[in-house]
Amino acid sequence: MTETDSQKFNWFAEWYPVMSVCDLDKRIPHAKTVMGLDFVAWWERITNAWKVIGDSWPHRLAPPSKGRINQSGGRLQCVYRGLCYPSRRLR
Repeated sequence: MTETDSQKFNWFAEWYPVMSVCDLDKRIPHAKTVMGLDFVAWWERITNAWKVIGDSWPHRLAPPSKGRINQSGGRLQCVYRGLCYPSRRLR
């Protein structure tokens, strides 16, 4: 039996566990690849929550996972320019 287009399962439209929270260190960014997509997770003290974005800065194509956590607010900071990027949800 074959699936029609309306019956096909969309793997990218679902939620998946990426990392176990007990294995994460709130002091550093964590890189992870899921289904061929690169992500970075970090603890943001401003919002008191884990954040996840794609592992590519809009400039220099450097991975945010190689960045650092800003000490003043816990935001992910680029090591090249020192800019902190706002967190955003991936779609």
